[in-house]
Amino acid sequence: MKKEEKVKIPESIITKLDNLERKKKDRRNRDRLAKEEEKTAVDALKRLKKDRAIELQSAASSVAAWIGLFYQNPIGKRLLKAVGSLKIFCAAYWLGMPVPEAYTTTFAVISLDAKGNVSYGERYKGMPVHETFLDMNPVNPAVLVEALHPDYLVALADHLVSGVVWEYIENFLPKEIY
Repeated sequence: MKKEEKVKIPESIITKLDNLERKKKDRRNRDRLAKEEEKTAVDALKRLKKDRAIELQSAASSVAAWIGLFYQNPIGKRLLKAVGSLKIFCAAYWLGMPVPEAYTTTFAVISLDAKGNVSYGERYKGMPVHETFLDMNPVNPAVLVEALHPDYLVALADHLVSGVVWEYIENFLPKEIY
């Protein structure tokens, strides 16, 4: 083969190569945009927590106080001994963020257990997907402010302080022991 001659590459290979390069570029752009969106969401959440710091500290203090009183109460101790773990709050959240009401298959719960553990768990179609240990009794309010979405934390505090939590607990207590 002479120096001046070129290898003839079929047009079909060039087309496939162009498509492959375009798809790789598209994937890099999607990944970059997803990272930018995530950073934007995290930054917005940080600003929201900063703007609502006083409200969130108050809500977290109310939650911590309620949990402390629950663990000290003889009936609270009996409940936990009987069931092991007790869900005290549930709301439509996924990956720590609110989800539209239409997404009834994803939700987040706060649970207490007999050992004094307080945890945040996310569920999909009722099945546990992700669980985070928040703290042990006595709960540090700063941990709640850091770990929970502001709206979730305020709703949790309202749920506990208003007494609605007792209806929630009653509805989820097992009717029988198996």
